[in-house]
Amino acid sequence: MTVAETIYLGITSTGILGLFLIYLGYPLMVLLLPKRNRPSTGQPTPTAATLIIPAWREGKGLDQKLENTLALNTSEIEVQVIVITDQSKPSELPAHIQWITETERLGKAASLNRAMQQVNTPIVIFSDANTHLNPAAILQILRSFTDPSIGAVAGEKGLMTDRDSGVRSERIYWNYESALKKLDARFNSVVGGAGELLAIRSDYFVPLPPDSLLDDLVISWEIVKQGHRIAYAPDARALETPSRNLREEATRKIRIAAGGYQFLDRHPLYAIFAISPSYAFQFLFRKWARWRLAPVLMILALIGNTGLLYVAPTSHVTEFITSAQVAFYALAALGFILEAGRVKLGWLAAPFYFVFMHVCQIRGWLRYRFGHQSVLWERTTRS
Repeated sequence: MTVAETIYLGITSTGILGLFLIYLGYPLMVLLLPKRNRPSTGQPTPTAATLIIPAWREGKGLDQKLENTLALNTSEIEVQVIVITDQSKPSELPAHIQWITETERLGKAASLNRAMQQVNTPIVIFSDANTHLNPAAILQILRSFTDPSIGAVAGEKGLMTDRDSGVRSERIYWNYESALKKLDARFNSVVGGAGELLAIRSDYFVPLPPDSLLDDLVISWEIVKQGHRIAYAPDARALETPSRNLREEATRKIRIAAGGYQFLDRHPLYAIFAISPSYAFQFLFRKWARWRLAPVLMILALIGNTGLLYVAPTSHVTEFITSAQVAFYALAALGFILEAGRVKLGWLAAPFYFVFMHVCQIRGWLRYRFGHQSVLWERTTRS
């Protein structure tokens, strides 16, 4: 094997093995490592909570959210609801719902900061206006707070069961994420809750920087900074419809990626390790490596493979790696065609969504780096 072939093989191997480590190696590690999570039940279940619903230009979607909220099982607890929105207050509103009308759009972080000033319960629950909660969601969330080490609880984000609408491959991603959240919580702590359903102890809330692009991750990190863990309540479900099409899903992925890069710039990895090494180990694989390394590793694998084709085109190693990469990207391309044609993908969704997700990450980095991502996120169309 020549020096050039060795170099290009090393570059290709680094890319491929790095991706395997990030997406498959980490789950295996946390599955095999001893649990750091030692749940306890030293406190009673909270009996009062506030549900904050931020909404901007939701229209009828907010009406549906209110119907869903009023249908929740809250017989055992006192629940206050704060709706902060640009819409006018309805003429008839139950006494436990407080309505805050905003005349100026400053972004979700600013809205949450304003709403938190009205909270006087020990627990606050954040839930986006475009999601519907299952009837027992709040009860399931509150039960996790019997453990005094828990500062926040992440609910389960899922998609509506209509499989004939929206971006079908989106389900593959969320099933994978749900499995990882279970492993994270079992090992130590959920790395970050989703704004669709996230609860925290009210006293632990730290006002968000008004320009925060990824408010749920910032809230989660502030909880961990104070020495607390984030639990996972899979039976507390927040359901939303899938993105209507690839364009809408790309818009959502790009803005999330932009928010991720903003968070990484403001919270260096070494600072996270200094505060909580166990959480930082999880964050390294679950967030940092995905955002900083994964897109680069995919490009490295392609560059190294191209180099192998140039210096050793007849090598069995080159033929094997090239065949594997060509097959993977061919399946991803076929998945894209079928997804665009609204054809059920089955297992073809996995390679397509993997490539699609990393392309959106690169676009999100460019959007953030050149200052084109506004804090005023535009509402994407869901099915």
